[in-house]
Amino acid sequence: MLESWVIVLLIVSASFAADLLGEPPLRIHPVVLIGRMASFLDRKLRFTDRLRAAGVLLWVLCVVVPVALSAFLLRVLYSLGFVLVWFLVSVFLLKSSFTLFSMDRHVKPIVESLRSGEIDDARRHLQLIVRRPTADLDTGLICSAVVESVAEGLVDGTCSPLLFFSVLGVLGALGYRAVNTLDSMVGYTSPEYLEIGWFSAKADTAANYLTARLVGILTVIAAYILGLNARGSWVTFRRDHSRTRSRNAGCPMAAFAGALNVRLEKRSEYVIGEGYGYPGIREVEASLKLMKLVTLLFTTLVAITFSLLMAGRYLRWWL
Repeated sequence: MLESWVIVLLIVSASFAADLLGEPPLRIHPVVLIGRMASFLDRKLRFTDRLRAAGVLLWVLCVVVPVALSAFLLRVLYSLGFVLVWFLVSVFLLKSSFTLFSMDRHVKPIVESLRSGEIDDARRHLQLIVRRPTADLDTGLICSAVVESVAEGLVDGTCSPLLFFSVLGVLGALGYRAVNTLDSMVGYTSPEYLEIGWFSAKADTAANYLTARLVGILTVIAAYILGLNARGSWVTFRRDHSRTRSRNAGCPMAAFAGALNVRLEKRSEYVIGEGYGYPGIREVEASLKLMKLVTLLFTTLVAITFSLLMAGRYLRWWL
């Protein structure tokens, strides 16, 4: 059998390559299946007045069941000697837990629409990556929303899954994605979800806490390498990271705002980077470059380092 560290590097490399091909079909995508399970349980568990307890049960079922089934499948495949299939399933599960290139695919049509002056089209494309109303956003606020999404997506879309993979293997990455999916579905502060979604929201905050701060620090380093405003990134990161309602989202956003010398604003919610102007197309494109370098730094300095240290332990757990 290959050395544990070689297997880990092969799985990571293959999953990155697979991400170039786009997302798996929806009918077999683990995140979509977890989402459907969460929707079903959300409806079924509302029969009780103890919605907080129901929310804990919903979380446990939606996180533990997919991880347990995946662990069982991987163990059976390896035990029966289907090593290649075991490898491909591991790659599939890891790739399904993160997105490296999807933000590029979402941002490109927004930029193209703004360049051609089609602001309504830009608003329509923006709706695919943000929750806020977009109908009355001008160019500055559209670009602000894009930069915010790029920065925040670094944490929950890429770096946190890789961090959990580096410590707990493929099952850790899948478990994290289940936690994050539940937060996006039921972890709202609206009256409908305030009780049943409270545990999912808290769990997601805890899961992203360390990654958000590591990404903020790595953004400062990446800004220096790219010739952006590294000092401004550090100052804004320290000053403005707590201005968002989320304890984590403000960390990457503040670091990006300072690095790009821009003001990021969500109306009636927060302003990050006061004293700067709103971003434009040039800053949006720069944010994508910054995102890619931070991803590279995180992958090489954090994820792969931890993976190599932990490889033997969690491979034994898988098997």
